[in-house]
Amino acid sequence: CVLQGVKLPPHLSPFVDDEKEGYIPKQREVLRSWGGKVGGEPPADGVEEGPKEVDENDDKELAKIMMTGKTKRLYDTMKRAEGKKDAKNEHLRLKRQRLEETKEK
Repeated sequence: CVLQGVKLPPHLSPFVDDEKEGYIPKQREVLRSWGGKVGGEPPADGVEEGPKEVDENDDKELAKIMMTGKTKRLYDTMKRAEGKKDAKNEHLRLKRQRLEETKEK
């Protein structure tokens, strides 16, 4: 039963990997700050490996050169979709930031 004017609780899908999607909902961050098994483990503070990333980029470029025309177009379509998803995630972050700023006022 949903009452009119009552704020609904946030929904966090257990089937979505927020790290992979690129956007972590505020409620997921709250649950992670509590630690433990609720909402998953907090992200590990690992050391980034710089030289390995350069090699991966070189491998990706080489793989792209070796692709057929059809697979290149498919790859470009996938990258374009990733860019749109990143833009949408950034829009959601900015929207949340603006909402929090208006709540503070």
